[in-house]
Amino acid sequence: MQFTYSNSNNYLAGAKEVNDISTNIYNTARQTGVDTNKLIETERKARASKADAKNAAEGTIGQTSLKLLSGIKKGDIERKSKKDVEKIMKPAKRMAGVLALTNTGLAVKKMGQDAAIDAQERAERKRIRDENASKYSKEMAELKKLREEQIAALTKTDEPESAQLTPASTSTSTSSIPVASGTALTGSSKKVADAIAGPESGSFGYEAFNQGGAKGGTKVLGKSGSHKEVFGTPLTSMTLGQIFDKQNTKQQGLSLDEHFKTGGLHAVGRYQFIGPTLQDEVSRMGLSKDTKFTPEVQDQIFLSHLKRVGNISPWVGPSTQYSPEKISELNNLIASL
Repeated sequence: MQFTYSNSNNYLAGAKEVNDISTNIYNTARQTGVDTNKLIETERKARASKADAKNAAEGTIGQTSLKLLSGIKKGDIERKSKKDVEKIMKPAKRMAGVLALTNTGLAVKKMGQDAAIDAQERAERKRIRDENASKYSKEMAELKKLREEQIAALTKTDEPESAQLTPASTSTSTSSIPVASGTALTGSSKKVADAIAGPESGSFGYEAFNQGGAKGGTKVLGKSGSHKEVFGTPLTSMTLGQIFDKQNTKQQGLSLDEHFKTGGLHAVGRYQFIGPTLQDEVSRMGLSKDTKFTPEVQDQIFLSHLKRVGNISPWVGPSTQYSPEKISELNNLIASL
């Protein structure tokens, strides 16, 4: 660069000119030269963008890696869970098979038990039938024995009688059995009632009584006959409650001797009802204790009891004195009532 000085001796002017030239050069450089600040700013921005890009790339790579890792872990977990479940289910399946076999075995066992129970029940029913048949046979044998004893007793004319033991009226011939009469019943009811009352009460009818029984009802203890004739009071005018009191002397603490002396009763009326039987039937019928023991009431109680038991077995007289054919005939009539 060449400098021209207009006044070489004037240094101030030369210095100023140099300064002006420098200023012009600086201004020209600013206008036409490179903007350093912009370069610096551009470089900074470039570095920042590069860093952002790097971070973004690293973030993307990190997320991708995380997803891949998560997928791998998830797959591992699922595979491991599947294996664990298989391990758990394996014994469970094995146990299910065992249980299935066990249930089948139990079902077979239950069927066997049911069959055994059925067999036991059949055996029990058979045992009960056999016991009942045996009991019936024994009862019939006892009745036969009593009949034979009665026949034997009739042949012993020299045998002394006890003061309080009176033989009952006995016979195997229907022609010698007392014939009862006086009932208001009719038809089959009358026929059965008269057939039972004959051996039981005979001619004493609705007033018949005794104070005690022995040898299965074939002998009587104490007094017997017509209550009206023996005690002066008609049996048919007494209430059921009064008769119960006379029959229940043992429950009242009386001895047998006191029972006899106080007019105690055992079998009463046309059909010779003893205490427990009479009181049970009256209770079943719902009769009041104030009800009089009239002939009509006696017939009602008799029919109620007869229909309920269905045969003549409760009455010892007819059961021991009638033939099997006669007993069968009467039982058939009872069944038709």
